[in-house]
Amino acid sequence: MVERWVRAFTALGGHVHRATEAEVSATIGVAVADRGPVLVDERLTPSDGQWLRWPTCGLEVAATAQCGVIEATAGIALTGSVVVDTNRSGRLVSLLPPVAVFVLRSSSVVPLPGDVLRSHGERWPSGPPTNVVLITGPSRSGDIEMSLVVGVHGPGEVHAVLVDDGPPA
Repeated sequence: MVERWVRAFTALGGHVHRATEAEVSATIGVAVADRGPVLVDERLTPSDGQWLRWPTCGLEVAATAQCGVIEATAGIALTGSVVVDTNRSGRLVSLLPPVAVFVLRSSSVVPLPGDVLRSHGERWPSGPPTNVVLITGPSRSGDIEMSLVVGVHGPGEVHAVLVDDGPPA
């Protein structure tokens, strides 16, 4: 199922960086590739680089970020989507910067979109969050002339740090 997610995510234009738990910080560094400043959810702890901690850095400083790093709630194998919820971080970290990096645990990859909600008791023991976003590749928008534009309503480049942490949920 994880390999199916990887194929779907990369077919959409995403980049996958595999890591063990010990390699997560270094792999995030590879994914952001010296494109700073980097906006990161304050629960993640990358080891080096120029990191702006959200939300303590404030909106004005966050707006300068070139990359956003956020822990994903789940991945959906069928569509190559990444699921982000407001219990983990605000949507701003994944939407504002032109490059988004999602830290996704292999055990959280599910086969179908409905499986994210069907397993809500395990993901969200206190109940679902107020907002759940499914992100399927870089932001794309088409105008009336049928011209496709990437990166207008969100990041134009997406990466996933896929952490091997065992069998799928």
